[in-house]
Amino acid sequence: MGTYSLDELIQRWFHQDLTPDQVIGQMLQVLQDLLQRVEELESRNRYDGVSVTPRRR
Repeated sequence: MGTYSLDELIQRWFHQDLTPDQVIGQMLQVLQDLLQRVEELESRNRYDGVSVTPRRR
């Protein structure tokens, strides 16, 4: 099974096509992908001399 887009994941969960464990696993994969993309963007900005300030939580 591949990773679903977030919209597709929500739709499949709503229609009960995935178990809760499958949804959690998919969400973790989506989160991991997003983290990798953010880190890549932050890395590019550092090379361009742009200061990156983390968001407040």
